[in-house]
Amino acid sequence: MKESAVIPFIDKEEEYNEREVISQALSGNLDSLEDLISLHQAWIFNIALRMVCNHDDAKDITQEILIKIITKLSTYDARKSSFRTWLYRIVVNHIINMKKSKNERMIRSFDAYFDMDLVPDERPDAYPEYTILIEESKISCFLGSLLCFSRKERLVFIFGAIFNVSDSVGSELLGITKANFRKILSRGRKKLHHYLNNNCELFSDANPCHCGLKLKGHINMGWINPNRIVFHRGKTQKVRDIIHDRLDEFSNSYYSEFTRLFREHPFYEPPLRDWLKDLLSNDSFKDLFLLE
Repeated sequence: MKESAVIPFIDKEEEYNEREVISQALSGNLDSLEDLISLHQAWIFNIALRMVCNHDDAKDITQEILIKIITKLSTYDARKSSFRTWLYRIVVNHIINMKKSKNERMIRSFDAYFDMDLVPDERPDAYPEYTILIEESKISCFLGSLLCFSRKERLVFIFGAIFNVSDSVGSELLGITKANFRKILSRGRKKLHHYLNNNCELFSDANPCHCGLKLKGHINMGWINPNRIVFHRGKTQKVRDIIHDRLDEFSNSYYSEFTRLFREHPFYEPPLRDWLKDLLSNDSFKDLFLLE
């Protein structure tokens, strides 16, 4: 089973039991620690990428979070919380408190975002991989729209709308009530749907914002690089392929088609496999944490 196929946000946590591997990792077993981190790093990277809409920033954020998890692992107490809650509270707290990224500083509101860069594109053959670049721009634009939310709103939307996390699990991870989680999610869905529905060509050809009009602006601003495709993945796992297949309250609702667009995006494998192996095999690191 692929690491990314593991789903840490299901309601029945006994289906996602890491007790043995946690115990072995706490005892200093290097392989168990690597297995434990590998189960979660893809999810952490996908959360980070959707928070900052930048591949390299997401990689750095994921590394910072994983180091925190490894260095704090000895403080985990199963009597106080589940491992999932403990781990993703570290993720949430790091993201809420981290320094603002360049993209976060750039995007200030929905109105400003959807009016940005509507620059007529050159002829399609101006770019050899025009079709791929349009897909790259489309995903980048959708992810960029999340930056119009506050960080807490963004996290709630990522967990609840994109990854299909229930209010009981989502509220637990964010340290808020279930009612508050539902309220923030509902407000976020309405707000983003309103702007996409009235601006994005994927909702109506009559809308002013077209992918072809955004492409040149995205390239000029450095949001996408014609020589480095990072968002478009072609035939790869989508979010919808790996999230827990449960029928939530929105599955047949007004927002189902809107949510589907976000779940059609790739689920990204983090570019951290070699980094993690190098970190855990470092002699100084192993001596510091008594790893075998």
